[in-house]
Amino acid sequence: MVYNNQYITIPEMAKSINITERAYLYYMLHVTCAIIEHQGKVLICQRSASMKLSLKWEFPGGKVETGESKEKNA
Repeated sequence: MVYNNQYITIPEMAKSINITERAYLYYMLHVTCAIIEHQGKVLICQRSASMKLSLKWEFPGGKVETGESKEKNA
């Protein structure tokens, strides 16, 4: 990870930031999205009424699972 223009590990970074930032750092998720354009149109999806942020519009994608590549996820 790059932090202040240096490559460091997350534990090294955690030592140099305040407690609020540190808590956020350990809960960071990696996600991807795909911008798919075809014939001048862009694909977007509407979230289900039963989901968080219900009925909001978003690009297709999701959380990157352990062992999954970002390219495969999108």
